[in-house]
Amino acid sequence: MLIAAFGLLMLELSAYFALIQIWSAIVAAAILGALNFTIAAVLFIIAGRPPSGREIELASEIHGASVEALQLEARALQAQVSGAVHHPLTGLVPVLVPLIAIIVKSLKKPATEPAPHAAVASNETPA
Repeated sequence: MLIAAFGLLMLELSAYFALIQIWSAIVAAAILGALNFTIAAVLFIIAGRPPSGREIELASEIHGASVEALQLEARALQAQVSGAVHHPLTGLVPVLVPLIAIIVKSLKKPATEPAPHAAVASNETPA
């Protein structure tokens, strides 16, 4: 698109230099300005046409499918939230079970031996 705009600009510049050989610079600029407005009007008319029937059908199908998917996700989220409100511990069970297992394992461990630097410090006698 940018290359096409640059090409149109170069074409217009060459047309300007050709027209100032025939008419004055003001008339050449006015003619090219009118030509630009004509091109813009044609593009607006083409862009303003209503889309074809098949495009509207396709857009409607996509819209309907996306609305249905959103409604389905909203219902699933609502069911999860209402389930968590009615049974709050069901959401905590997957977290609590491993946590309780870790706590039990840490309580069953025997007392650790004193650190080596503490043993060295106790063997030293003051002079």
